Amino acid sequence: MKRVFSSLLFFYMSATSLKAQVLHGKNEIGISGGVMVYEGDLAPALGSYKTPKPAFSMYYNRLLNNYFSVRGTVGIGGLRSDESMYPSKAYRLKRNFDFSSSVKEISGMVIFNIFGDNAKTSGIKLSPYIFTGIGVSFLNIKRNWSNMNVDDFHSGSAVLQGLAIDTVHALPSSAPFIPLGLGIKYPIGHNLSLSAEGSYRFLFTDYLDGFSYSAGPGRKDGYYTLSIGLTYNFGKNKLNCPTVK
Repeated sequence: MKRVFSSLLFFYMSATSLKAQVLHGKNEIGISGGVMVYEGDLAPALGSYKTPKPAFSMYYNRLLNNYFSVRGTVGIGGLRSDESMYPSKAYRLKRNFDFSSSVKEISGMVIFNIFGDNAKTSGIKLSPYIFTGIGVSFLNIKRNWSNMNVDDFHSGSAVLQGLAIDTVHALPSSAPFIPLGLGIKYPIGHNLSLSAEGSYRFLFTDYLDGFSYSAGPGRKDGYYTLSIGLTYNFGKNKLNCPTVK
């Protein structure tokens, strides 16, 4: 029993000592850069990893408390895939579809800091977090089926019939999405932090690549980003010392 009491007392004293920390302000701005990768019918399970496109974003964070913050983000990037680059599936070389699109994003997200380390620099240097929200992608989709080996498909094939439907289908100029991601933050000063993030966008369209019925209408398209960023906290710092009773 004494050992249990001693352990609890040690834990309490350790936790109290951590209160002597530099508290941050509630406002942050940041920039990030990385790659954007398409995932859908024209690429394997890992997405179009052979044709990543650069992506950049700017964001504003508002820290609500130690665990939660909200973020507004604007970003630009691009998407591309070419089935001829993934020959492990024979049907891809027969279809030979490809597409590209510019991407402009605007989104709002809620971020949960797993260690509750939002507003301070504590003994824990690495701060993992997860986030989700809602956003809109503005697209300029250019699809191409001119390299298709038509002789490999009979006239009643699902691919040719689907292509007839797809070619008259209007392509979306914008698409709402739900982002889901995780990141890790590392402070390099009282006001600056480095971060690394991975985020997937769940879209509500199967025409991100310009094709649906001819390439597999059973699932929606999506894309993901991998990025590294720099965040600046521009609030006033103050020292929060433990209260002596």
